[in-house]
Amino acid sequence: MACKKEFDQWNILKKKLASREGRIFFREGEIWWCCVGVNIGSEQDGKGNMYLRPVLIYRKINNHTFLGIPLTRTLREDITHIPFYFDYDFHSVILSQIRIFDTKRLFKIKGKISDYLFSKIKKKVIALMQ
Repeated sequence: MACKKEFDQWNILKKKLASREGRIFFREGEIWWCCVGVNIGSEQDGKGNMYLRPVLIYRKINNHTFLGIPLTRTLREDITHIPFYFDYDFHSVILSQIRIFDTKRLFKIKGKISDYLFSKIKKKVIALMQ
């Protein structure tokens, strides 16, 4: 039996997020708690009542949107995962889940990764897209 997902609860929160006012300042290489929501199939879900997941700001598109890469605590090193240690814990970026996010989904900054790690992730993204 498949796990029951809380699409209705997520839709209530998503409506609130859509009406948020104000600008959130963010930079490439930062990791933010992001309201990624309840998704379908193999797409990564957020957790808790805010449906949060850490997301790496990969590329700023404009003041309101960015290309982000969700993180997981599952340590895998393959073509779509890059493991790393950050904020006293192990994580992996999930390159297969890269997508556009609106800044209204950003909840709270978690920190910034090193320039070295960010460069390594950029090279893997480029290799994956070829």
